[in-house]
Amino acid sequence: FFGTALTQELWASDGTEAGTQRLGSVYPLEMAALGSRVLFRAGQELWASDGTVAGTLRLGAGATNPRELTPLGATLYFFAGPGSATQLWRSDGTVAGTASVAPLPSDGFAPAGMQPALGRLFFT
Repeated sequence: FFGTALTQELWASDGTEAGTQRLGSVYPLEMAALGSRVLFRAGQELWASDGTVAGTLRLGAGATNPRELTPLGATLYFFAGPGSATQLWRSDGTVAGTASVAPLPSDGFAPAGMQPALGRLFFT
């Protein structure tokens, strides 16, 4: 990342000057690699990038405030809203492939510590 805290931007590089480019000023926070893409949280939304400007897009799909981006196989799992509700979500890095898996208890339950193991996700 380059820039100050107020102007942080997403860049990609193949290690050469010609292959280093700015992908956008989307203030990326948490990032996770998934196949040939990187998925990341920018603001309150989930984004994906294939390392090109044209291939950097907001996934949307109603997931607000995504967190704990955790790859498992070819799928990224994360916690997100809508609103103040917490749900388990999944994404294959496309808009169509980003959806809620299951709502989680709304009685003050705050999921954390997502960890892939044994082909499953574990969290507290």
